[in-house]
Amino acid sequence: MPMRWYTTDPARKHIESGDYMSAFVRVSADLEQILFEKLFFEKRFTEEQMKNWTLNKLVKQNLDFGLIDKKDIPLLNEFRELRNKVIHRRVFLLRVLQNKEEIEHSKKLLYSVCDFIDRTKITYKGDMELEKAYGSLDRCK
Repeated sequence: MPMRWYTTDPARKHIESGDYMSAFVRVSADLEQILFEKLFFEKRFTEEQMKNWTLNKLVKQNLDFGLIDKKDIPLLNEFRELRNKVIHRRVFLLRVLQNKEEIEHSKKLLYSVCDFIDRTKITYKGDMELEKAYGSLDRCK
């Protein structure tokens, strides 16, 4: 059976270098992508079906189909809340970066989500039609 996965080495480098905005963006994108691909490959959802889904919806659908473990939900929800504050209200990140405890908590959270991404594998029954559909996805729409 084919298997796909992501490595979070680039995101971890952003965290290690102290580039937290880039780390949040990279971890967010990687998390959304792996949750999207689990539904796409393992449950055959189409891009059109998932087109406007938020991170919250991707998490919920993956959970509902048993593609992710229920024990990971508190981590993913905490990350989603912090990510929304950081990405949608950038001033929040400036406040976080002025508090050493908040920096350490955010780093730990980012690393924990990286660990989740690294251990999440996409295992599916491959076929040419599915591979062609994935290859034709236009991520720039």
